[in-house]
Amino acid sequence: MKASALPHFEKSLSCDRLIRIDDQVSLHVFEFRPLHDGHRIPIVIISGLVTIIDSFRTIVEGLSENHPVFYIETRDKTSSVIAGKVKFNIRTMGDDIRHIIGDLGLKEREYAMIGYSFGGPIITECCRTIAQKPLCIIFMEPTAEFNYPGWSLFLIKWFGVPLFPVLKNFAKWYLGKFRLNKKEDVQMALILSDTINNADPVKFRNSILDIAGYKIYDNLKNVTSPSLIVGTSKDGLHVIGEMKRMEELLGNVTYIDLETNERTHNMDMVRVSMDFIGKVIEQSAGK
Repeated sequence: MKASALPHFEKSLSCDRLIRIDDQVSLHVFEFRPLHDGHRIPIVIISGLVTIIDSFRTIVEGLSENHPVFYIETRDKTSSVIAGKVKFNIRTMGDDIRHIIGDLGLKEREYAMIGYSFGGPIITECCRTIAQKPLCIIFMEPTAEFNYPGWSLFLIKWFGVPLFPVLKNFAKWYLGKFRLNKKEDVQMALILSDTINNADPVKFRNSILDIAGYKIYDNLKNVTSPSLIVGTSKDGLHVIGEMKRMEELLGNVTYIDLETNERTHNMDMVRVSMDFIGKVIEQSAGK
């Protein structure tokens, strides 16, 4: 995937790299250079399960005004290069991120991380083993638990690939009917639809089966950096109770409610992120 594949990012997109994790897995990393001169710390973004980068257009463009931004596409994404049978569990993906941060040459306490939804647990798994701890972490609508109905796992396991065109429409209807708050949070429905439409059926199936039953809570002890949880109280898909439990278990943490996905995917999220990162830098410098 070349820069020309992202025409709306041309102003800030510096390059995209295909980083080899091992003999079976290589992952794309998009690097966005700051539009303004300065020495702001780099920001690493890990998005949600099979989320497409278009959903992060405003955030990436806003943050890369002043910060170098690395947008990492995890192995569940269509862009990953997979050879043979590999794991798609969250711990393995956390190890992928650790590998990439080392490859990018990011230094301890000199970069920030943002994890959206499924990206939050991946960051906590990365923090389990990484030597170069981030300066701070932003959990953007983190998914703390992956509880799927047994019938859905049966359908995904046996029919998720051959019947993907049918099942993806059923999934959008089911989530829209029973999980999404379409009245208060229209943006989440749009993001979810684009995500499912662009998913790779095999990677999507394998990821769902490998992450089913995962809970983040025991791994929060791995997080030693100052953290911000950005909640969305009007979003029916990301559970506020799970985020509040995370807040209780994390040490140095701040919680803010942006209410809807529209706000977490526009300049409100950019301003909240830059404000938090700026405050952590000031506090770190004052020690």
